[in-house]
Amino acid sequence: MVKPTTFRRDDWGTPFSCGSAQDGAAFLLSLDGQGADGHLTIGRWMNNILTSSSRLVAGQWNHIGVTYDGATLRLFLDGKTDSAVDVRMGVTPSMPGSAT
Repeated sequence: MVKPTTFRRDDWGTPFSCGSAQDGAAFLLSLDGQGADGHLTIGRWMNNILTSSSRLVAGQWNHIGVTYDGATLRLFLDGKTDSAVDVRMGVTPSMPGSAT
């Protein structure tokens, strides 16, 4: 659940991230700071792979869901399928105390 107050260019607010901050090595779910219109972007560090079709609503709670079955990444907004992409994620999780 996210409740953004507004959308601004270059604001890539990140509700969720997993993995190490290296090119292609982290899963990121963020606001689309390029369009600044409420769309979401999913990507690997420095590599966007999916932008939502629908927009979040500023000032309201928005439910976001993501599934990945090893072949297809799916994005859900407010309980409805928004978009999907066939992709091989290969994200490397960051481990406490590990050098990355």
